[in-house]
Amino acid sequence: MNQLTLAIGFGLVTSAILALGAVGFTLQFGVSNILNLAYGDVMTVSAFMAYLVNAGGAGIWLAMCAGAATGAVVSVLISTLIFTPFLRRGTSRFAMVMVSLALAVILQNAIQAVAGPAFRSYSRSQGTSLHLLGMILTPYQLVIIGVAAASMLALHPDWEGSAGHRRRRRAGPQLRDRDRAGLGPRLGHLGRALRPRRGHAGA
Repeated sequence: MNQLTLAIGFGLVTSAILALGAVGFTLQFGVSNILNLAYGDVMTVSAFMAYLVNAGGAGIWLAMCAGAATGAVVSVLISTLIFTPFLRRGTSRFAMVMVSLALAVILQNAIQAVAGPAFRSYSRSQGTSLHLLGMILTPYQLVIIGVAAASMLALHPDWEGSAGHRRRRRAGPQLRDRDRAGLGPRLGHLGRALRPRRGHAGA
């Protein structure tokens, strides 16, 4: 039973990290309406920037902020320099998926060329281990689990079976597009402002 509870604790932390990535992927798709398969590689670039800042002597929280800022800048550059020109020429959604896949391969090889194949870890104090229900977790791991849970609750309410969800399923394409991925009216104006504009063919 002890090994089982330890495995459950490890699984909770791992799933929380994956959930944060999934929340970000869903959020960017809801805002841009582009299935960006290079999103994971953008996260990897952000992680390496955080590592460089942390290796330079900065604390883990400052490194996290640097990584988040790097991911935001890279995402804006990708949208402005790559996705928007294709959309202005009337590129189909399937072709945009292929564009993002090609971009993912380029980023993967660029990261490996610069960083190499070695494993790296952040320099931080683990803090005092906490024993909860047979699981051994650190304060950092509890923060990760809490942030993941809060993000999912805030951005992905349970629309299934609710009257609001049924109304949105019957609504017109514009409303469904705005409410895609459970973002609802909270991000409707933001999505319209940030979404790459599709121009006429040959524009």
